[in-house]
Amino acid sequence: MSRKIHSKKAFTLIEVMVVVAIIGILASMGISSYTRALQNGRDARRKSDLDEVRKALQIYWAEHLGNAPASLDLASLTTNGYLDKNPTSVPLGGGETFSYAITSSTSGSQKFIVCVQLERKTGNYKVSGSTYTSCDPATASDCSHFCATN
Repeated sequence: MSRKIHSKKAFTLIEVMVVVAIIGILASMGISSYTRALQNGRDARRKSDLDEVRKALQIYWAEHLGNAPASLDLASLTTNGYLDKNPTSVPLGGGETFSYAITSSTSGSQKFIVCVQLERKTGNYKVSGSTYTSCDPATASDCSHFCATN
């Protein structure tokens, strides 16, 4: 009497391991792209908020005959009608969202600079203490702040 041997079709352990490895690689690429997209979105929000603060400071500057505020007080700018609402950007490192300084005084008119730190280091300034240095993110790796002046 002869018996027929039925072979079952199934994946080998190696095939399953290769598929799992490929899925893992694709997932890690997707997660890093997603993280980068989130960082870019938060940086865009910070730049937008910085532009609103710069506009408010310029209005203040014009109304006060070229005198910039001594310090950056967002609540006061909002209360006095220079800002519609306080910016909601999340600061990096838990500190202040914006850094601010009066950079020079020429012919009775003050110049100011206001900056925000970016996650992706694609800014136009590097800030060290109270020193603001312009830089090009294409050639320098530490352009961590995006700044605007009047």
